[in-house]
Amino acid sequence: MMMNSTTEKQDAAARRARVMSSHDSVVFSGDGEPQTPRTVIERLSAMLEADELRPDTYSLGGNVEAFERRMAEQLGKEAAIWMPTGTLANHLALRRHSGTKARVVLQEQSHIYQDEGDALARLSGLNAIPLAGGKPYFTASELQKAIDLSVTGRVLNPVGAVSIESPVRRQAGQMMPWNEMKSVTKLCREAGIPVHLDGARLYMMSAATGIAVKKYTELFDSVYVSTWKYFGSPFGAILAGPREFIEGMYHDR
Repeated sequence: MMMNSTTEKQDAAARRARVMSSHDSVVFSGDGEPQTPRTVIERLSAMLEADELRPDTYSLGGNVEAFERRMAEQLGKEAAIWMPTGTLANHLALRRHSGTKARVVLQEQSHIYQDEGDALARLSGLNAIPLAGGKPYFTASELQKAIDLSVTGRVLNPVGAVSIESPVRRQAGQMMPWNEMKSVTKLCREAGIPVHLDGARLYMMSAATGIAVKKYTELFDSVYVSTWKYFGSPFGAILAGPREFIEGMYHDR
């Protein structure tokens, strides 16, 4: 009787997992439908049976390259590269943008500043300059002050890149308002400072505001999008930008 009871519970749990992973489910919290090892394997098996999988070599070629091309087109950028994590995508983007200019301006509440173990400094010698403490976004005037401070001190420390996360996970998904985003990115262009979008949840933001994804991405030199949040991938990220920016980045990946 105990074995039957255990088996019944296991069967019920399996049925619940299948229901939760179905395309008909509606998820009101988190970053998309829950994933289980079973659902991931089932989807990969279905692709294999349909002969939709093409091999890659260390994430070069095959389905990976086709996916990169499709995402570049979706995001309105010349090129894109798949990354295993969003943390790596953000890091490599800011490192390449900054070059020898070691300051990176970002939100104090951003994932890069709060949740990545000071990786910018530890791995790439970049100094994170946090703005808008406890708030979801900084304003163009706050950014202007940070830029002015970086070039008026006794020792020149120019800003090499600006990063904007929107929506902001630590601020319950609050977004930088569209007009403020335009003002901030315009300031960056005028100052000759590359600006990167941590758009892990970009498609959620677009759905909420009604502003097209490409309208957002055209404001930025580079953009990262998560592929497991709401897209159903078990992991991964896409980093998109100009062709010369993306070219050769697989060596760093």
